[in-house]
Amino acid sequence: MGPTCSGETHNEHGTLAAPIRGGAGAGLAGTTLAALGFGDIETAYADAIRPFKLARTSETRNTCPYCSVACGIIMYSKGDRTRGEKADIIHIEGDADHPTNRGTLCPKGAALLDFVHSETRVKYPMHRQPGSDKFERVTWDFALDRIARLMRTIAMQTSLRRTTTA
Repeated sequence: MGPTCSGETHNEHGTLAAPIRGGAGAGLAGTTLAALGFGDIETAYADAIRPFKLARTSETRNTCPYCSVACGIIMYSKGDRTRGEKADIIHIEGDADHPTNRGTLCPKGAALLDFVHSETRVKYPMHRQPGSDKFERVTWDFALDRIARLMRTIAMQTSLRRTTTA
């Protein structure tokens, strides 16, 4: 038997025949494997490894530095700073308790570990003298004082402009 006027296909016994096509076949196979208990194997594997990977690490909550969304992150570091060891960040993940992102991270946030360990990352304040083409490393005190001084100057100029135009 062939298709009826409603577009249904019947087999030679007169019952509806549901053709299994590419996507449906894969879905059926995936459902069958899940029914046999293989569906959560990746999750179970990750859950089994995670405690070992993060054993003896310090957990620090922070905010992702990339955009103004302010997603919460958890950074895990190895090394006991109380004993003078250098603490190296070994894993970064989204904070499931944070109300903004609830544990998820965008691609930039997910790549934070590479950002932290990048050889080209600037780790200290740098200053370029007027007319120079080279940046020089300066102290934190110098950098913060300069920023405060420049912000104060801008605030004074802005308030002067407001009072003269009013």
